[in-house]
Amino acid sequence: MKKYIALLLLMFSINQGIAQGTGCWLGDLTHILNNSHTSAFKNFVTRSGGFTEFKTLRELAASRGLNDAELFEFSTDLAKVVDPIDFIRKINANPNLIDAWKITSSVRSFNDFSRAIDFGGSIIIRANKKLNILGRVGPRNGTIGTMQIRTELIRKGVSEDEITLLLQGIPRSNDWTELSVSAMNRRYWDEINQPHIDEIIANGGDIRFIHDPRLDIHKYNLVADMPDSPFKQKCIAEGISKIRTFTNMEYQYLVGKGYTLQENGLMIKL
Repeated sequence: MKKYIALLLLMFSINQGIAQGTGCWLGDLTHILNNSHTSAFKNFVTRSGGFTEFKTLRELAASRGLNDAELFEFSTDLAKVVDPIDFIRKINANPNLIDAWKITSSVRSFNDFSRAIDFGGSIIIRANKKLNILGRVGPRNGTIGTMQIRTELIRKGVSEDEITLLLQGIPRSNDWTELSVSAMNRRYWDEINQPHIDEIIANGGDIRFIHDPRLDIHKYNLVADMPDSPFKQKCIAEGISKIRTFTNMEYQYLVGKGYTLQENGLMIKL
């Protein structure tokens, strides 16, 4: 419920900014109104009444040095009441809550990588939350891959313990390479990839796709585009022209667990 309220507050702010012609103050989240929660938000606003006091909260947060990512995290942490108007009034009446939260919380934002991030905008790392990175190791569109973004985050001072990434590829032992391509991929999913996704669900951190798993370019690996290798020859011999990516399999698995992909790259379970 806390996260749902925070999401509603953010969507209202965006809606107000657009309506007033002042532009949106939430950068990477400007397109949130286009997602599946829009109708639910409008219904909630109708039931709850106006939110004119949210502008005051936004200005107060800015005066206390909170950036956009921190305000989102602050709202998520402290929205403990069902009525969002009551929540806004409590914070406006006691701005020291913002200062106390800043002492114990930290949100870091990264977007200056060697290559562009394909999907979701800036990488946000929250205090005491793991960042579970999902996506393509070697994307075909020239954007940064998962291994590279992990390496660069660590160079920027992010601890390895703050990030999870599936580092294990398909084993090269005979009991694997003798399998058909489809059987090999299925075994990898069953024994390695799915358990990894189950682990990141269990750790309670942020699940962040850096490539949009819904797009065809990230749904399939085209055999014709693969570099020459025994694996490519195996695909050709088996009459395979494209292979579903593990990125898309991970996405579909999480959807089946009740998660929804946001336009900021996060998989959220409301």
